[in-house]
Amino acid sequence: LLFMGLLTEGRPLSWEEAAPFRKYVLEHGITQFLHVFHTRRSGPTFCLKWGDEIEYYVVHLDPEARRARLHLSGRTIQDGANAADSAHEFVFHPEYGRFMVESTPGKPYTASMADFALVEDSMRRRRRALEAACSPGVHILTLAAYPRMGVGLFTIPEHEPRGPVACSLFTPDEAVNEHPRFPALTANIRLRRGANVAINPPVYKDKNTKCPRFVEQVADPTLEPTADAPLTPMPAAAAPDAIYMDSMCFGMGCCCTQMTFQ
Repeated sequence: LLFMGLLTEGRPLSWEEAAPFRKYVLEHGITQFLHVFHTRRSGPTFCLKWGDEIEYYVVHLDPEARRARLHLSGRTIQDGANAADSAHEFVFHPEYGRFMVESTPGKPYTASMADFALVEDSMRRRRRALEAACSPGVHILTLAAYPRMGVGLFTIPEHEPRGPVACSLFTPDEAVNEHPRFPALTANIRLRRGANVAINPPVYKDKNTKCPRFVEQVADPTLEPTADAPLTPMPAAAAPDAIYMDSMCFGMGCCCTQMTFQ
């Protein structure tokens, strides 16, 4: 049985530790690609294999408080759904955030029309399997970007930002998947840049937007935003007339549906 997805255990190198190997990896990566390309382009024709990958948010809904927060139980739900699937019809994978889960078919589809007819039913059944593994109050949500990411203490359990991995004003390190690959990726991108990522999508302006410029400010992240909360200016990387985001969680913490072809 051929399973889709690959995430091996190991200790990733830090940005400094990887320095002696960068040139080797670059050169040999290109050499390997060219070798595979020239070997396969004139070889036998293989059956097309493909599959979909769907990413989900794990969200806790509190109807009494009318509050929704990301629930850091993605690994528990993933393991529960995999354990319940004794026939190996599906595979549930970890994703960048602890508040995320990814699902794929247990084996690739082929180019036959019969396989195309299986896709929608597989998607529905995978979602039901994840929902069955959720604890009370926890739900699976398919949404591209979670709108309250980085707002106050937006996770359950609650964690404060400004950790040593992401060094973010908004997102805690505990929101990142515990697999060594993901914290290392987060820290290494920051170290390579010499600064945090700076995401500045332009603010939507209406009659209530401050003019001539909207300048975002930040409150104490451990407190829920209120009208009288003390504010401090954003770092210099924060652009005017923009919403400032400073960590990989705002990008890699988004969800999507992907297609993989082999």
